[in-house]
Amino acid sequence: MPSPVLLCRCAHAATIPADRREAVRAGLASCGRAVAVVDDLCGLAARREPWLRDLVASAERLTVIACHPRAVRGLLGRAGANAVSTQIECHDLRSNSAESILEAIRADGLSAAPATSVDVPEEPTAETPAFWRPWFPVVDEDRCVNCRQCLEFCLFGVYEADADGRVVVAHPDHCKNNCPSCARLCPHVAIMFPKIEEESPVSGTLDDPAQAADKVRLTREQLFKGDGSLLDKLRARQARPRLLKDGLY
Repeated sequence: MPSPVLLCRCAHAATIPADRREAVRAGLASCGRAVAVVDDLCGLAARREPWLRDLVASAERLTVIACHPRAVRGLLGRAGANAVSTQIECHDLRSNSAESILEAIRADGLSAAPATSVDVPEEPTAETPAFWRPWFPVVDEDRCVNCRQCLEFCLFGVYEADADGRVVVAHPDHCKNNCPSCARLCPHVAIMFPKIEEESPVSGTLDDPAQAADKVRLTREQLFKGDGSLLDKLRARQARPRLLKDGLY
């Protein structure tokens, strides 16, 4: 599979206009390439879906049409699908028109032949009992300095330290839906929430990290304004001895 196209429908968020998404899907029908359409790239990444890793590893080049490229690369990294031998080209469906994305793909010199469909894994839907809306933090490894503030801050057990002491998103399904607080606390703007509707570094825009911190960063007191009980819980937990070996608090 030399150069497939992966299109994310972002089915569980309102970040991409439906008409834009469907226009791209219709346009890909004649791109002459193998096309995989998934409901939710976030869900595949959270589950570390082997299908996604295999798709990336088997491709010489992969075109991904989804949300902001910085967030997409973080999701692929989370999934372990960042094969160094694969050239990954991202098209931003949040910021660009369907016409500009399709034009860029056609500019690759592809023939107007019918696309071939790639089988994708069955994904949970909102109607299934085990459904979880994949809202969770994605770490930009190029920006993260392992300061551990997210690990110390999160009250829901999303983060842990791995065997090398690096902070990782160990339990994405523990994250509180629509809560991006850890991203607003990060001093290096290294944490993203691809499903957040705002256009900011928290959603994965390519702002300069130093300037972006001034735009989105808040203090603990600002984050817990009006809810002193949560702030008290955080302070009490941070006052306990840390078991750094296991990344537990």
